[in-house]
Amino acid sequence: MYVEAARGLEKKAEVSEIVSELKSAFGDIIRNSGWMDDETKVDTIDRFVETSQFQSPLHFKARG
Repeated sequence: MYVEAARGLEKKAEVSEIVSELKSAFGDIIRNSGWMDDETKVDTIDRFVETSQFQSPLHFKARG
């Protein structure tokens, strides 16, 4: 049981890191886009930050 729990935490950390990298890349894409004005860029990033709360499927315990 400990091994299963430890692996779950490992996977959660891996997934969290991947999501963090994706969020960072998305921010870079928005900031460096040439087709958006500065106000739209700020609004887009603000909305993304507000709505990008991540819950890993590993967060939930399996039932049964």
